[in-house]
Amino acid sequence: MAPKANGNWSLCLAVAAALLAPAMGRGGESAWYESFEGPQPSWRVVGSDGQYAVKVQQRSDQASHTGRRSEWLQVWGNGGTFIHAEHPVGRARVIEDLRVSVWVRADRPGVELLARIVLPSTNDPRTGKPLATLIAGNSYRNVGRWQELRIDELPTLLARQVRALRAQYGPQVSAQGAYLDGLMLNLYGGPGVTNVWIDDLDVAGYVPVAADAPTSAPAQPHGSRPIGTMISPHPPVAANVPAGQPGEQRPNAGWQAPTANPAEQPRGGGWEYAGPGNPAGTAGGASGNPGRWTGLSDASGSATPSPAEQPLDLRVEGLPGTSARRVQMNGSVLLVDGQPFFPRAIEYRGEPLDLLRRLGFNTIWLDQLPSNEFLAQARQADLWVVCPPPTPARLDLPEEPSPALAPLGSQYDGVLCWDLGHDLDEGQLPTVRRWAQQLRMADRAGRPLICHARTNLLAYSRAADALLLDRRPLGSSLELSQYSAWIRQQPRLARPGTPVWTTVQTQLPAEAVDQHRVLDPQAPVSAGVQPEQLRLLVYQAVAAGSRGLLVLSAGPLSADDPDTRFRAAALELLNLEMQLIEPWAAAGTLVAFVDSGDPQVSGALLRAERARLLMPMWSAPGAQYVPGQSAANNLQFTVPGLPESTLAYQLVPGHARVLKHKRVTGGTRITLDEFGLTDLVLLAHDPMIVGAIMQRTAAIGRRAAQLHLEIAATKYQRVTQLVPALAARGLLPAEANRWLLDAQNSLRRGEQFRAARNDADAYVEAARALRALRLVERSAWERATAELPSPTTSPVAVAWQMLPAHSRLTDWISSSRPGPNLLPAGEFDRLDSLISTGWCNWQRAPAGVTAKVELSAAAGRGGGFGLLLSARAESPDTAPAVLESPPIVVSSPPINVQAGQLLCVHGWVKIPAELTAGVDGLTVFDSLGGEPLAAHLHHTAGWQRVLLYRVAARSGTMQLHIVLCGLGEVHLDDFAVTAMLASPAATSPSQGLGPTADRRSAILPLR
Repeated sequence: MAPKANGNWSLCLAVAAALLAPAMGRGGESAWYESFEGPQPSWRVVGSDGQYAVKVQQRSDQASHTGRRSEWLQVWGNGGTFIHAEHPVGRARVIEDLRVSVWVRADRPGVELLARIVLPSTNDPRTGKPLATLIAGNSYRNVGRWQELRIDELPTLLARQVRALRAQYGPQVSAQGAYLDGLMLNLYGGPGVTNVWIDDLDVAGYVPVAADAPTSAPAQPHGSRPIGTMISPHPPVAANVPAGQPGEQRPNAGWQAPTANPAEQPRGGGWEYAGPGNPAGTAGGASGNPGRWTGLSDASGSATPSPAEQPLDLRVEGLPGTSARRVQMNGSVLLVDGQPFFPRAIEYRGEPLDLLRRLGFNTIWLDQLPSNEFLAQARQADLWVVCPPPTPARLDLPEEPSPALAPLGSQYDGVLCWDLGHDLDEGQLPTVRRWAQQLRMADRAGRPLICHARTNLLAYSRAADALLLDRRPLGSSLELSQYSAWIRQQPRLARPGTPVWTTVQTQLPAEAVDQHRVLDPQAPVSAGVQPEQLRLLVYQAVAAGSRGLLVLSAGPLSADDPDTRFRAAALELLNLEMQLIEPWAAAGTLVAFVDSGDPQVSGALLRAERARLLMPMWSAPGAQYVPGQSAANNLQFTVPGLPESTLAYQLVPGHARVLKHKRVTGGTRITLDEFGLTDLVLLAHDPMIVGAIMQRTAAIGRRAAQLHLEIAATKYQRVTQLVPALAARGLLPAEANRWLLDAQNSLRRGEQFRAARNDADAYVEAARALRALRLVERSAWERATAELPSPTTSPVAVAWQMLPAHSRLTDWISSSRPGPNLLPAGEFDRLDSLISTGWCNWQRAPAGVTAKVELSAAAGRGGGFGLLLSARAESPDTAPAVLESPPIVVSSPPINVQAGQLLCVHGWVKIPAELTAGVDGLTVFDSLGGEPLAAHLHHTAGWQRVLLYRVAARSGTMQLHIVLCGLGEVHLDDFAVTAMLASPAATSPSQGLGPTADRRSAILPLR
């Protein structure tokens, strides 16, 4: 019996675009907490800027985050932008430790948390009472699932708000004595009915104010509603203000404050990163196509050449300097003063700007509009800036005309690109469109616009000039070859010709690090990824057509700890190499992927005018966890279409070596005598180009050799520190000592070459040392994970440095036995059981695709029924090549877990034929490990086991999510979540799992 067409099994829905860890309980009691267990509702709906009605408000036991009850509000709205519900929280001083949060579940996205802050030392001239303002937190996205809405860093957010309020009320506005007196939720989810359940309202760091403190007046909404993920609200810029007049935009203080009428409140936005860019000049856009730089004329009136006609620019690179520079998009190529530019950007974390420039970055990425002073400092350091642009007033009020944004002046000459937001979905699209339109009119320099969207890439690519792609494969079950394919697929979903820029992951998934902390709290672990993984990630992105890189950075590169120094050295070395190949990265065209004699090695062939670049790369499975030796001798590539006069040069920092090449059937055969991990091969016949590239390799040789040797020496120390523990577990082969000795000898020779100023050979010896160390790492990791269905079965088997914690986990499992099954109805035998226990499915098949979820005897593994998931094109001729979002998501009911509990998620999957239209296939994950630690399956030979071990960091709930991300058919049966119980003896491989043991094999032992 199939569910109804809308796919809803209960009031619960799942959102496929944001299936990340929900639903763990509170970490401990706060000074102020509301559990919503009592009988009387405590929220009060206080008003709206449109028509509204409260249809239901009660304490309900049909849904809860913790305990038995939550507060349920059902509101109807039509027009306007908010329906505010208020909850008093006493009076809490605004201090550094103050944190507020509430758990929300709704059937529509957009519910928003706001904190009402009272400024007792400042009177509101309209009421004579203390001035109050609202500070916004994050918005609800995970439809049908519990999500925590929170506001952190209240003092910082309040300081920004005060600067905005001073623009309206004068310099007397002060935050002295400020306190929090209430929380508000914006319940408006759009026209119609919205259901919201609220639970676990928590105010941490609660310090009450004195009883005689002045009371606050009801707050007028400040309106810092974000577009995308909020980092911090920054209010909008005043529109059309003559220079030098009150309200003119100034550093840190030029924002328009809230008006008295709530319906007229400006709705500014807080923004995350979105993609790299370039500084501004004075060029205008073509009429009828504002901001689109296609066939435009430069200042002299000559037409800008198309990307295919661009000459190969062999300058080091164009930088902001002190004069305005012209920035424009020409097709997919970013141009600075007519020359291709490849942004190497990093998330700014407060480092000295000259340090970032020395590390080779040419762009910094900010999450808010900087001051004029900061922009001037960035230009002085030769760094471009990507940041959110000024925000026009009433941007989020589509029914009202938004005042024109004031013209953007010369203070923004150092801005390379305007960031329109991160993690955008359908709900933010109208606002982003209006914002982009305002910017194109206000920014006479025509700076490009960029954004990161989770859905509807076609519409967002029409509003912006470029898209940022954010995918983090390292430490996950997504192979790097699949990651490369994913980058190449995404532009098919966007406007033809839209350039894409990509993020560079520098740290392991937070979920894996959290699991490590629980398993081995006394042993700090490096969260950084290996330098070789960074290299593979960057090379895969450039080869797949990325026109810019954004390095994700959780902390400043100026920190003086070993992990940060190691990360900084790896990034500096990569930046040197990207400078070497910038002409192809910025404006090259992918010609083909060229095979080699090794099935795990292929080379991306990029073409620029009069020269080509071959980028050979290893794509062996598992490199996203631990790269292997990844080396070969006498590797051959047959490159098609080269002129007979073409010569081949291997680009090694410090030297360009001529390679053996020969004309053969199908092209020119090029031989690499020694290849490791990645390489760069110049294919050119023009002596000027060859000479210029040789100069570049010589220029970076000295520093590159030093960095490579430092990286290899640091890695040698780290590997040798773990060798005794791994050897004691029998995870190292007998050859390990020889490999370590080889690495030591290569390091010694490398230092000798460097002392003799033979930079190229010093660089090569460092590469040989790293190769030997990778042999040690990979062999230990392969032995440790040999019996796992997937490395993500163990949350701490996804990285070399976590293997000791993985050993602790295997000991724990070996000394445990399976307890009772905590997951109801996972045998998928009865539809009524699925409905009554809270299973739900969500379907969003695109046009031309039919999705189906049903119980089927054909999907049963050992008799009875199983769960059948199917997504198929209605016609083979109209089958989509790529799906933008998963057509089917199945989510389990929440399962109660206890802190410190070891849990085993297991089930059976059969995929009769390869899933198509995406790289993710079938994705199975739990809310403790999150999507990064998911199991990905694309095709199985019969029934295959899915097995995931997780440790609950705290008491609360967990859920299981099964996501069909492609086209095809999947059979599911016998899913369970088992709590592992202490046992005096190791679990027997033949031990059953309770009542259904005859239909399931035992938990796979980990040894």
